[in-house]
Amino acid sequence: MHNQPQAFNDAKGTTWTLTALLLSTTQFVLESLDSSITIMAHRAAITIDESKMPNPFVLELDNNASLEIDPAEIEKLDEFLQQVTGVSA
Repeated sequence: MHNQPQAFNDAKGTTWTLTALLLSTTQFVLESLDSSITIMAHRAAITIDESKMPNPFVLELDNNASLEIDPAEIEKLDEFLQQVTGVSA
């Protein structure tokens, strides 16, 4: 799963790709479909932000960048993160 982009939509319908790069440690690259936004991070996790109801699911990168995720995309994005980090929820 490393080096293979995982496409998903945010809560507003924008398509993004999340790629896990295996360097000395796993690093993540989040990129908008048109490549106008690129964020690199050492950590990526799905968190819950209760202030964002009814869609509380957020992809959080290094505790300083976050993106609301389309609820229909949660399962496949969670599976991707579990595979590349070796951690199960």
